[in-house]
Amino acid sequence: MAHYRDRVAGGGVLDITSGHSRFDYGMLELRRLDQPVPDTQSMVAGLMAEDRLDARGTWSLPRGTVVAGIQAIRFTGDHDHTRADFKDVLVPHAIWRRGWRVGAFANTERSLGDAWVVRAGLRADWFAGLGVALAPLAELARTGEWWKAKLGVARSHQMLASLRDEEAIGASAVAYDLMVPVERGPLPSNTEVTAGWEGGGGSGWRVRLDAYARRMGQLRLPEIPDDLFETPLFGDPEQRALASGTAAGIEASWSWSAGPLASFGSYRWGRVTRTVDTVSYVPRFHRDHELEFGAALQTGRSTWSARLSLRSGQPYTPVRAAVRFGARELDDGEYYPGPGGYAFDGLLFEDEYNTGCLRPYRRLDISWRLGAVGPERSRRIAPFVSVINLFLLPNPLAVEDPNPVIVDDTLQLRRHYSSQFPLVVFAGVEFRL
Repeated sequence: MAHYRDRVAGGGVLDITSGHSRFDYGMLELRRLDQPVPDTQSMVAGLMAEDRLDARGTWSLPRGTVVAGIQAIRFTGDHDHTRADFKDVLVPHAIWRRGWRVGAFANTERSLGDAWVVRAGLRADWFAGLGVALAPLAELARTGEWWKAKLGVARSHQMLASLRDEEAIGASAVAYDLMVPVERGPLPSNTEVTAGWEGGGGSGWRVRLDAYARRMGQLRLPEIPDDLFETPLFGDPEQRALASGTAAGIEASWSWSAGPLASFGSYRWGRVTRTVDTVSYVPRFHRDHELEFGAALQTGRSTWSARLSLRSGQPYTPVRAAVRFGARELDDGEYYPGPGGYAFDGLLFEDEYNTGCLRPYRRLDISWRLGAVGPERSRRIAPFVSVINLFLLPNPLAVEDPNPVIVDDTLQLRRHYSSQFPLVVFAGVEFRL
């Protein structure tokens, strides 16, 4: 990244920024070592890159500021999954797309008195091959002696879509996303209304509350799958349906400190929906409630800390019933937890999509860290120990394929869960010179 700043006419300040970012990835799976190289590996590889040039001017006025500028961004997505054999993860495909976004924007912030401030702006973007889009914003804020409140409305657009299907069971095991420019319109859009309040006091406490309502349009989402457990994780977003979504919620955060003791926390409540064709559902990764609370205590050169996390369960699609045709003998290497060495042969009838709910998520982490040692504070040797998930709970992350089993000549559905490790312990020493 490079940055240049200078004075411009009218007492303004000109900022010019240019930058380049790139993310490369690759996965290799060896299969048979006694065959030639082309037959011994299954591989996926790709990259995501962004080139950006931003020029903006800022002018200070007697009762506010004005900002105006231009921006050019080039997105590149290159994903080669044609040699992949991860049948449960992706369908082989190759995508190379590049897209330009060139925009001009202006916004102004003006004081209406001692307490009120209004902000308004407009952005116009040309998306190569996709057309022109306008994105307005407006915000009203009021500041009190120890608090501040604001109300805003804004609209935005983007030209990137994700190859990742969040509804796939495999999404629980992959932490990264793969993006690519959309090939044709309409553009994904977002319209939202936000309201916020924050306050604080000299005794070391701060509280912030935010509420939002959001509507998303022209999303690229997969059709509702017939079999969740065979759904691939990655795929071309241009092969998906145009969909919409909504989100609304309240978020609160707070912090407090007094001498050696400090605490912080947050709570979030939200409702989210996605609509594909005529089907509306709650996304599999959504949680209605999330509560985090942490505290740290400094005693001498030691720091003791704890963090509590409580979250409501994620949705999943329950199986309503199963009909048995018979049973078949297990193939070599096939896993089946039922008795007798026979696998279920029949049909599973699923309930409405994502209408079930997993068990709540509960976790407590604790840690200890020794502070700086040595005659100079710039020299640190800090040992630490962390215990993750002290509750020893196998928190469920996803539901795997149900396994119907026959017990005393009665058909029973036994679900198996992909769960977090019940307990993880870290120990180490940090060196800083």
